[in-house]
Amino acid sequence: MTTPIIALRTLALGAAGGWLFSIVGLPLPWLTGPIAVTAALAITGVSIDIPDWFRPVIFVMLGLTIGSQVDQQTAADLARWPLSLGLLVLYVPAAIATMYAYFRLVARADPNTALVSSSPGSLSYVLAYAADSGADMRKVVVTQSVRLGILVLLLPMALTQAAPPPGPAVVAFFTPFDQIWLVAAAAASGALAAWKLSIPAASMLGALAVSATLHASGLNTAQLPDTAIMATQVALGCMIGGRLQGADRKELARVSVTGLGAVLVGIALSALFALAVDRLLGIEFAQALLAFAPGGIEAMALMAISLDLDPAYVGAHHIARILMMPLMIPLTARWLIPRPDRPPPKHADLDQ
Repeated sequence: MTTPIIALRTLALGAAGGWLFSIVGLPLPWLTGPIAVTAALAITGVSIDIPDWFRPVIFVMLGLTIGSQVDQQTAADLARWPLSLGLLVLYVPAAIATMYAYFRLVARADPNTALVSSSPGSLSYVLAYAADSGADMRKVVVTQSVRLGILVLLLPMALTQAAPPPGPAVVAFFTPFDQIWLVAAAAASGALAAWKLSIPAASMLGALAVSATLHASGLNTAQLPDTAIMATQVALGCMIGGRLQGADRKELARVSVTGLGAVLVGIALSALFALAVDRLLGIEFAQALLAFAPGGIEAMALMAISLDLDPAYVGAHHIARILMMPLMIPLTARWLIPRPDRPPPKHADLDQ
């Protein structure tokens, strides 16, 4: 059980990592810094954890942040999204098959473990599927956590070269009425979605939907303060880094090597699809790369905001991928994993 002292210490250490990364000038410091610091401490045995009750708060804040970036220009760009989402339908099975081959040939993983380790994101469903498939759960958790950590640490460095320089910063204006209205409506919608529909990441998606609707309609133009966005990034980074709590160091060293290779293979495949989106639809390469990158919606959307790209476009693609995974993984499993040979049926009446 997470004590208040452990939670506060975790957030303080994560914030210190963010401050250090910002001083050094690394990209997306308030997310990557906490990941690096908390992951390193978790590996060494320091208790790193965020209480379960606080996690929906983080996801609501993420939803508010993403939704607040939606405007009338976003609505004008919607016409190009269906074709891009169509390419995503091709990308998901291609990513699973490519990563499956990588984990089978390079990491020498068994078929079931290789399959669930190759999933591009959607960790909650992957773990649920892994529990029923006979995969090595411990290896899957460590592999997926290491991959996500490496991806979030490396991708911003690449994107700062591919993305245009961000525009001038907009000073956030937040009246108390706007704040109460936006937060209350988003939190209520997230809770209602979780209870009624049991959809993945309900707190974040409910908050995102309400925030996006209010901003797109012009009923609310308030932006979250930079300090709130920064705090959300720190908390999310602590959550990601804390996943490595209790991991075996020798196994972690092996998984990190194969995980780095997996990230490079995954980014290369995502870049091919992003290039196709750029050439065919005119959507910026860096933005499309974030949308197709095999990471979580939370980190990818925060990167989009940091780089002045469209987080709504990025978020829509990751949401679509989350919804596709329960269908794609079983279908891909039938194709990739050979079924055991069944013995021929015995017909006693023919032997007589």
